[in-house]
Amino acid sequence: MQTNYDSIITKMMSQLTEVEAIELCNSNWWQSLGMAKAAFLQLNQTLLCMPFTEFHESVNFLLGRGVYTHEFVNPNSLIAEAMGSKESPSLQDIIDLLPADKLIVLKVGQEPQPKC
Repeated sequence: MQTNYDSIITKMMSQLTEVEAIELCNSNWWQSLGMAKAAFLQLNQTLLCMPFTEFHESVNFLLGRGVYTHEFVNPNSLIAEAMGSKESPSLQDIIDLLPADKLIVLKVGQEPQPKC
């Protein structure tokens, strides 16, 4: 695939096929595009076309905060936040995205004193 980034952006305006996503990933397209642009383009794709670790780091950069992996299940929410039409979620909002049966709460505090 050619490394003309205008053509990459044009191509990514529609959903990529699996073959196109793999070809694009192999081209390392995101490395010369900048983190914010790469994150925004990838958020608009249903198929991952860059390594997830770099995508995750780019979205953190784009939004100016740490993004939890379970937030990626709703890319439209992340896009709305990036566009400024939605505020950043609170930690409680992010926790509330987890299914109740998957949530584990740890109580952090003073260790119990041994009884003699």
